[in-house]
Amino acid sequence: MRILIVEGNSAEILANDERNGRKPAWKSYAESLLIHESKAEISIGYPYDRAREKQPLAIENFDCFVLTGSAVDWGAEQPQARPFLDYIEPLIDSGKPVLGSCWGMQTVSVLLGGWSGPNPNGSEIGLSRNIRLTQAGKEHPLFSGMPSTFASPTWHRDIVTRLPEGAVVLAESEITPIQSYAYQTNGVDYLGYQFHPECELADFKTGFDARTPKPGTIGENIDFPKEPPAEVADPFERTRSIGNWLGHVRLRIKAAASAA
Repeated sequence: MRILIVEGNSAEILANDERNGRKPAWKSYAESLLIHESKAEISIGYPYDRAREKQPLAIENFDCFVLTGSAVDWGAEQPQARPFLDYIEPLIDSGKPVLGSCWGMQTVSVLLGGWSGPNPNGSEIGLSRNIRLTQAGKEHPLFSGMPSTFASPTWHRDIVTRLPEGAVVLAESEITPIQSYAYQTNGVDYLGYQFHPECELADFKTGFDARTPKPGTIGENIDFPKEPPAEVADPFERTRSIGNWLGHVRLRIKAAASAA
């Protein structure tokens, strides 16, 4: 399986993470994907730092695409997001499976006609508790084998504030009304979540301890438990939805081969 991970962070943030020994967003996703697809061939795309791409990354060379989160200061609806939007639009339009977390969900929403913005309930940092599957979520393969209510690592200021027409909410919570949605219509095959199943809670805690708080935040919901729930502490369970998505990709690859 050939996977392109699209890094959501700017060149400045990537360089700063390297200086401080912090894990980049793409690496968290690569590690999680490899738990469920050990032989995956993974490449990284850098919309905000194209010099890092050593060779052309043609869409036809990949089976699927993954969009990471981001720590940029701007929202998906702002002009500074345009390099990322322009980069991922052809991937969305390709009809191949796309998975995105946080920024990777907000930006897709904007491309498909929805909107994003600051969460009026405040930022969510650390653990997102009591994420509830909707009826559509309980029936969707993305959450197969998962409980109807669960927790997951999270870190976000913005949320999807208006869904694209045709999108289906798969998960919700009191703090974040749209925790996951599917858009699998009009030739698009997109699944995403606001939370971060690809990230380890300990990595978020390291980043939280090192951060310089920015002014103007509506509020913060901070939760770093000493003993995370079992579905977060166990890497396989934490990333189960990612494994489920890879199962969907395999079915798409098989169907394409049969039709060829």
